[in-house]
This record gives sequence, structure tokens and C-alpha cells, in this order.
Amino acid sequence: MDTGINFKTLRKKLRLSQEEFAFAVGVSKQAVQKWENGVCLPDADHLAVIKAKYNVSIDGLLFGNENEVKEIRVLPAHPDYSARSIWDEYSKNLLIEYKQSYDEGKDVERYKVLTEEIDGMADGREKHDMADCIYRLFLSANERAGYAYVEPDTYGEILACCEAPQKTNTAKASRRKIAGAWWGRIAGCMLGKPVEGVRRDNIVKMLASCGNLPIHRYIKKSDVREDVPISDCYCIDAVAGAALADDDTNYTVLAQRIIDMYGKDFTSENVMAAWCDLQPRSAYCTAERVAINNWYNGYVPPVTAVRKNAYREWIGAQIRADYYGYIYPGNPLAAASAAYRDARISHVKNGIYGSMYFAAAIALAAVETDIVTVLEKALRYVPRESRFYENIAGVLADYKKGVGADASFEKTFALFDETDVHGWTHTLSNARLTVAALLYGDGNFVKTVGYCAAAGFDTDCNGATAGSVFGMLHGIESIPTQWYAPFCGKLCTDIRGCGVTDVEKLIDKTVQHVDLCAENENTARSRL
Repeated sequence: MDTGINFKTLRKKLRLSQEEFAFAVGVSKQAVQKWENGVCLPDADHLAVIKAKYNVSIDGLLFGNENEVKEIRVLPAHPDYSARSIWDEYSKNLLIEYKQSYDEGKDVERYKVLTEEIDGMADGREKHDMADCIYRLFLSANERAGYAYVEPDTYGEILACCEAPQKTNTAKASRRKIAGAWWGRIAGCMLGKPVEGVRRDNIVKMLASCGNLPIHRYIKKSDVREDVPISDCYCIDAVAGAALADDDTNYTVLAQRIIDMYGKDFTSENVMAAWCDLQPRSAYCTAERVAINNWYNGYVPPVTAVRKNAYREWIGAQIRADYYGYIYPGNPLAAASAAYRDARISHVKNGIYGSMYFAAAIALAAVETDIVTVLEKALRYVPRESRFYENIAGVLADYKKGVGADASFEKTFALFDETDVHGWTHTLSNARLTVAALLYGDGNFVKTVGYCAAAGFDTDCNGATAGSVFGMLHGIESIPTQWYAPFCGKLCTDIRGCGVTDVEKLIDKTVQHVDLCAENENTARSRL
């Protein structure tokens, strides 16, 4: 390829002599001659000068016609978009993006037909490029008239929209409560794991056929029916001396490592660095996968949460929040703040609020005695005019009015479609179910996590979160030993350097982190 022709063509188009061009660019006439003869290329600084001064592209200078840049012959010039997973290829998520953008109040209805048409195209470069245009349209869309919600993303704006969140002091660590939170989370996750992704009617059919409805024990391999699509590899009798690894427990262990590595004042960038260091990329999916892809491509929070992320209000951040509640007993504001710094790397709006809410709820559960008080006070840490606040306040109001458990759950089923992945995995639907399970569980662990597993939607996530809140509120003695004895005190993880870990050590480390956070607060107050 003779690049010299391109420099000569540009100079002649500008009607400049070699001397005039050299003077304008800041080089000698001999340098220009060498460029035009193809002997050498300008250095990067002079390429930048030419680009800026004459409004030409580097591609045009190096390759010729900038609209027809020649493809490299040795390697494909473009990825195989059809081979990319749905989490890595935005063009495979356009219908989710439309629903998400509409939920956020964006004026996107005019783009619905075009979005559906592009979504129906065969996977490939053309669809990828068109999806990129749709992304920019959605990104620039205005808020539609009459949208009723106010849902900021920045911490200061969130607090300004909350119901006077209270700044309190971290209480002394209670080991029995922390143990209850850890084992409640593990047990709730393990109960829900076999039926994750299974429709509610199939779950109920299977549970009823084996005499486990209402749920009173773990699901066994022998419970699985041929007509119900359940993988028996997650059943309790598939466990070999340790609770199975799952993202719901991995993230809790990962949060503990983040506090160990960066301290209580960790940043969102610290979280991303820990993600890269402590788990393989394959461990992440949906919003987290998009966020880490964005991070690898040079974007930083909060852009990592927004750029081509159709999953930005899904449940992911909510399942990562528990540990921040563990280490700030009695200090829901600090717990919510830590959860926010974690959540903002992958989520926006209600995706963030779910994380802040449950972190605050767990911190409150450490010092309160009543679940209604916990769940009501935790609402102080989410914006009052948000969809999250409206949904959770609605569940609480129904409970206080005497609405029964079945009617409460049915209302959620009517509002969110479990056959639509956007409804099935959304923060709002699953937060509603988790709160309802805690309210109608009547202070009984088995009943509480049983509701989460039988209700469908994201069963293991909801069981884990409900178990965490319950265990922190009532302590380890409230969880029957049959729900944690099968795991022999062990938890499998996918965290590098952890592997199969001793839950007692996780509990001990949590107690240390509580004391560290409280000590730091006392030190800070003594300096005032």
C-alpha cells in the first residue's frame, strides 16, 4: 500500500507547495518529500496535527478513501456477531432495551416497530450496526409527558429524594446474628437453586406431587418429575459435604474480600478491580457481564452501568448487597452507601435502590426485633417517588390492611410476567416477592424461604436475600439445624484463592469487619 499518494493527494487538494505544507505542519520540506515518496510515515504527533488542522481522518491518510478502508486480509475485520452470547452482544437484547427504556419513562414508543424489525434480523454485522443506531436513539430520548416517577442515579440526589435517612452508629457485632445471616443466605439459596428458571405452576406441581407443599425440606432428586424441567444436579442429595457454589453466595464472599483489600471506604473502581482479579469473566452474566466488558474496554463507573446495558434494572446489584448490611449493624445509612458504590458499576435507578434497600434492611435487622419495622424503616433509604418505593410500600400497606399471603403474591404475579425474562429477572418483581415472604413467613425460617422457592421468578436469589434478612433479625438459633447441617460447615465458591471455604471463618472475618467499621467511626468522631 503506497501511503505516500495519500499525503500528496491531500497537499494538492489544499493547493499547497511542499514548502508551504511543511511549514504548516511544522516539519522540513525533506520530511514531506519522504512522506510523499512512501519512505516513511509522520510520527503520531504530526499525524494529529494534520488531522486537526485539515479535518481529515487518520484512516484516510493511511489507507486512502476513508469511506472504503481496506480490510485486513490476514484476520477477519469484524467479530462473528452471531457467535457472541446475548450478554456480550447488545443487538440480541433490543426488545429488553425497549421495555427497559419505556420503564424508565423515555419517549420511545415511536421506535417500537423499528426495534422489533431490527430484532428480527439475522445476527450479524448489519444488525449490530443498526442496533448501535437504536442505542443512540434510546440514549437521547426525552422523558415522556406525564411520567410519574423521580429516579436519580447519583448518591447525593438519591438521598435528597429519600425520607430523611438517619445517620447512626455501627453497633457492636453479634456473632449469633451474623451466623444467622450467613447460614440463612446459604440455605435460602440452596433451597431455591433447583427450581431457578422454572415456571411457578411447574414448581407447585412438583412440590405437591412429592408432599413438599408447603415446603418443609430441601428438594431431592427423587422429587423431580419427568414433566417438570428441573435439573437434579442442584438437589440436596447432590451435595457432597459443602454448599454448592452460586453467584448469590459468591458475591457475598467477594464483598468480604473487597473490604479486606480496600477497607470500608472502597470505591466503585475498587470493586471493578476485584471483579477482574478474583473471578473469571465467565462468572458474570447479564448486567455484571456488560459492566465488566465495558470496564475492559476502558469505560469507568457509572458509564459501565449504562453503555449498551439492557439489564441495568435487573436483580444483580440486589443480590450483591448483603455483606454491606452485615458489617454495619444498626447503621443503615452506611450500609446503603456501601451498597450504592457497589451497585452503580452495573445498575441504575431501581437496580441501585434494591441494593441500597436490602443492605439497609439487614443493618436494621441487626438491632430491631420486628420485621415490619425493619422493612418500613429501610424504605427511608430509597427515593419516595420511585417505582421501588411504590412497589414495596404497596406490599407493606396490603399486609397491614390484612390482605392475605396468596392475594399479595397474586398481585405481584399480575404486575410482572414470569414468562418474560425482563419481568422474571427485574429488581421490582423479585423485591416484592422477597418482602412478601418475610412478612407472611410469620417469623418462621422454613415458611419464609419456602415462600420464595414456591413463588417462582428468581427463586435462589430471593431465598438467599430473605434468608439473610431473617437470619440477621432472629439469629442462628432460629434456623433449624437440618437447613445447614448437610453442608458440614463448608461453602464452595468460584472466588480465586477461596475454593471450598469454612463458613465459620467467614463469620469470624465478618465480626472483625464490624469491629473495624465501628472503630473507624469512633476514631473519626474523636477527631471532631
